[in-house]
Amino acid sequence: MFYNATFLDFIDEIKFLKLQNIFASYEEGFNPYDGDLKDIVKEDFIIIEREYDVYIGQDRFYEKKSFHNDFLKPILNSLTTRFIDFFEERVNQGVYDVIKMAEHQSSKLLELKTKAQEIKFLKKELQEILLLELDKSIEYLIEIKTRPFFNLDKKINLKMNRIDIIKLFVFLRESGNMKYYSNLELRLLIEKNFCYYNKKEKAFKEIKTDTSTITDIFNGSTFSKNSLQRIEEIFSKENIRKNFSS
Repeated sequence: MFYNATFLDFIDEIKFLKLQNIFASYEEGFNPYDGDLKDIVKEDFIIIEREYDVYIGQDRFYEKKSFHNDFLKPILNSLTTRFIDFFEERVNQGVYDVIKMAEHQSSKLLELKTKAQEIKFLKKELQEILLLELDKSIEYLIEIKTRPFFNLDKKINLKMNRIDIIKLFVFLRESGNMKYYSNLELRLLIEKNFCYYNKKEKAFKEIKTDTSTITDIFNGSTFSKNSLQRIEEIFSKENIRKNFSS
């Protein structure tokens, strides 16, 4: 039982009433001709839903479902994740400027937060979850907006190829040796702070990539398989002893 809602569905009364009626429609024996609920029910309420049991086959069983606990809370707790997915999808289309979009979305979320603090039809517990999810989404956008913007000569020059650098940071992320950044965040962090070494031109170059490149590397694409060996050589015991010997 899940519905792809947005923050606005919990702030706008008409949209919230729609959520309530969607849940009510799951009731066993529900008749759409009886009409929808006309007013918001602030208190929790229970329906009896007819569930399909995959282990038994065609047989079905009946289960009580709570509007607050079984429907609203799972949706509320997924709002930040779904917002980040929406944001990254827009950015990956290549049409939107990341910073301008982050500023625009931050402004919209701050407006929604102000309204969320004033709503009366949500139970306090649900309102607190909504505000927490809004804060998490706003914090995500603030991190994107406030990342340092270095000129090329102020970036860190790494004498590694582009894929090896990305592979290294994916490894650090997945191994828990750095803060977990989403693929979009990791891409921006690398692009804004590091340059790779182009052997043919014997010069350091800006790293240009897209989020799908990081996804491909994470999934073990063929063009990144040799990176592991090169990274292992850089961090080998021999190299460490050689460069840090007293």
